Order: sequence, then C-alpha cells, then structure tokens
Amino acid sequence: MITFNLDTMNRFAIGGGYDRLLNHVLNYTAPSGNGGDGYPPYDIVKSGKDMYCIEMALAGFTKDEISVEVKENNLTIEADTTSRHDNSDYVHKGIAKRGFQKRFLLSDTIEVEGAELTDGVLHIKLKENIPEEQRPKKLIIN
Repeated sequence: MITFNLDTMNRFAIGGGYDRLLNHVLNYTAPSGNGGDGYPPYDIVKSGKDMYCIEMALAGFTKDEISVEVKENNLTIEADTTSRHDNSDYVHKGIAKRGFQKRFLLSDTIEVEGAELTDGVLHIKLKENIPEEQRPKKLIIN
C-alpha cells in the first residue's frame, strides 16, 4: 500500500492544478470491469514536441462496438460486446473479445484530435496546446 504525506507534497506544489492532480491521485479507483487488468493492451507514443498517440490493440472489434468519449479531463474508451451473438463452436478461442473500459486522465493542455481504427488498432491522436502565458520564460535579473 502506498501512503502519501500531503504536507511534504504541498511544499513543492503551487497552484490549483496540483490540488486537482492530488485529488485525482488520492481518490482514484480502478474502473470496474476488465479495464484494470491490463486488457486491452495499449501504447502511448510521443512524436515531436507536442503530439501523442494512444494505440490500443482491439483485434476483432468493430467501430460500432467501440466508444471514445472526452468529458472534462477524462478520456474514456469502452467496448460493449453484449449485443454480439456468436453461436460458433470454437475448437480454440484465443482472441479476446470481451467488453472493457479504460480511462486516461488528461492534462488541461491536452486536446483529443481524433480516433481511427485501422487493422485492429485504435489510434487516438492527442495534441498538447500550452497557452503562451504558461510556457517557460527566462527572466532578466535586474
């Protein structure tokens, strides 16, 4: 079990953004269902200074079975297979096609640009847009 000492953490954190982050960390509970067990596998790839892509392996899923939603700072990806009727007699079934829910906490500066399902991989494109007033600046010492 991990314990947090808020007094120590608050000495190094200034501003409302950190308060919100601490609340997310301290109140986080794993999503119910199969999302907390590593299924489905995914990668987060950074390209360039401000572009990211979540690549999620979803072999066997159709676009209609997948839902991608952004609400506040939460990106939620879910798949529902309850409507799927499969009467096949499998000799071996190794491709997982179970429902899931994955949540990603996004920074205030991250925008979701789009989602695409190609060859069994869901690609969610993200871009970091840091406002000019939040960008690092060098101060001149007088």
